[in-house]
Amino acid sequence: MNVLTSCVRAGIEVIEVPVRTIYHDKTNSCSHFRRIRDSFRIYRNLLKFSLSSFSSFLLDYLLFIGFAKLFPPGAANVFARIFSGAYNYALNCRLVFCRGDNPRTAAEYFSLAVFILALNSFLLQIFLSLHVSVKAAKILTETALFFISWGVQKKIIFRHSDSGDSIFEGAVERHEKTAYFGG
Repeated sequence: MNVLTSCVRAGIEVIEVPVRTIYHDKTNSCSHFRRIRDSFRIYRNLLKFSLSSFSSFLLDYLLFIGFAKLFPPGAANVFARIFSGAYNYALNCRLVFCRGDNPRTAAEYFSLAVFILALNSFLLQIFLSLHVSVKAAKILTETALFFISWGVQKKIIFRHSDSGDSIFEGAVERHEKTAYFGG
């Protein structure tokens, strides 16, 4: 998967070439692929992000419900987001993307948080204007923003540095930009 990703980043065309697969027996007893363990390793970061986001959502939701008793929904949403955003940033820096917190990621995360907060408040108001309950509106809004947040954090905020990231660095200029993979 890393090779395919590096090919795409380096602008190398990927072409699938048919390869005859030969198994030792019907159950493929020689395979080293462990369905559960290896699948978990493939989807680990998305699972960690989901758990981080869910725990941040729970914190945000509980704070929102508490603040909503004291303030209008818009203000309650802002206050809850400030606390849950700081919590989520810390989790994502240290546990999900393992990039560590630094001024660049903090600034980019803060920018994303402000954008998500604005979009969150906007969507919340739309749901409330449609006479959706405050609690249900909050859940619908958070669900809608989950994938945007994942993509921006993975691709922009906690991306790996460009230096040395590609396994094809330097080789692209010397060779044809085509990689052949069996499928």
